[in-house]
Amino acid sequence: MSSFASPAPEENFLMLWSGEDQILYQTLLERLTAAGIPCAHGPLGELAALPSDPLRFDAMPAFGFQVSVPASREEAAQTILEALLGEEPAPFLDSPAASDAPALDAPSPSPDQSTPTSQLWSTEDSEVAQFVIVALRENEIPVRSELVGSETTLFVPPALESRSREILHEVIEATPPQ
Repeated sequence: MSSFASPAPEENFLMLWSGEDQILYQTLLERLTAAGIPCAHGPLGELAALPSDPLRFDAMPAFGFQVSVPASREEAAQTILEALLGEEPAPFLDSPAASDAPALDAPSPSPDQSTPTSQLWSTEDSEVAQFVIVALRENEIPVRSELVGSETTLFVPPALESRSREILHEVIEATPPQ
């Protein structure tokens, strides 16, 4: 599943991104291709034979994907990656939470105990907010987010507010459940 296009035989390739997010990986490849930036990509460890910068060391996750670009195109590729990371993540199409996403994100005219109306938390760090949303949805807790300026506010159903706060604490404080 890897691809390698070399603009110059002696040009070094630098690691642009590595991670476990398959959707981000696929979207990054599409955007790099659309911009005409050659890249080498594939499962972690597969690109070990590529020429690389011997002084650059990046810790990588134990499994996932990696994307490398020629050193001469790193700045343009980094701009594409930063723009992509700044976008709102797409919901997983095969998860139960994704099929309920429109109902969770749209406030109901008549709130009940299963509608996310209780404010749980606010933050300016959108990446952490997305992580908390995923953690809540993994625990089958409906969550709604509102973005006002740069601040993201999360809402949960009143009946699940206590459990939601426990999960939030586990994520933010990195503490195991009791």
